[in-house]
Amino acid sequence: MQTPAQVLETLDSMGEPAVREKLESGYFGAKKVPLVEGWLEQKHAEREREKERVRQAAERARPRPERDRTVALALQTREAQDSASKAYFMALTAVIVAGFGFVLSIVGLFVALR
Repeated sequence: MQTPAQVLETLDSMGEPAVREKLESGYFGAKKVPLVEGWLEQKHAEREREKERVRQAAERARPRPERDRTVALALQTREAQDSASKAYFMALTAVIVAGFGFVLSIVGLFVALR
């Protein structure tokens, strides 16, 4: 008599279509039928999990317009921040140069008045 592990190995080697055929023809004894039916259910569940995995992979690979739009807006925002930062630096430089010129003018005025 075979152990359940040996029966499962035999079922694996036979393949699902052959096992279904033999089950329908009454090939398996009453003690093995629940094991065979469980094995078939397990194979069915494995197929369903694989289908679900493929479906999820396809879903992840599918383009998402809303995500693409969000990414485009984020890139535009980043470019605007970079431009604003450059403008701020240029304005600050202009203020410093103007302040330095003002100080030189005041110093020059005091030197001329002496």
